[in-house]
Amino acid sequence: KGAGLFITDGDVVLLLKRKPPCDEPGSWGIPGGKLKDGEAAITGARREAREETGDLPDMTRVDEFSDKDHHHHFQTYLMRIDKPYNVTISDESSDYQWLPLSRMRMTNLHPGLKRIWPAVARAIVKHFGEQQ
Repeated sequence: KGAGLFITDGDVVLLLKRKPPCDEPGSWGIPGGKLKDGEAAITGARREAREETGDLPDMTRVDEFSDKDHHHHFQTYLMRIDKPYNVTISDESSDYQWLPLSRMRMTNLHPGLKRIWPAVARAIVKHFGEQQ
């Protein structure tokens, strides 16, 4: 089981470029990873995000999504921030970006993120309003 944070201000989202050894190296994903035994999904998602991006600003959980494939169960939390912040990536990623949400479909997303993006996009409209 794993969990991650979809961190957005309603206009841009924090994405990390995955590097080997991982599944789908070169794809872009959200901060997150494997849960520790007995760890709550939201706790693990925040821990992984801190490990992968440095200190986290204040953020509010506004929605959540569950995704399962043949190998993994991944819980994604939609998190609202006031504005993009400085990120210090770990050695698990080769790059990061604050990607405009309007460019999500044109980006090489991790397959799990690509699967849940339609549901996340609907939730962003619901919680943040229409994109500019």
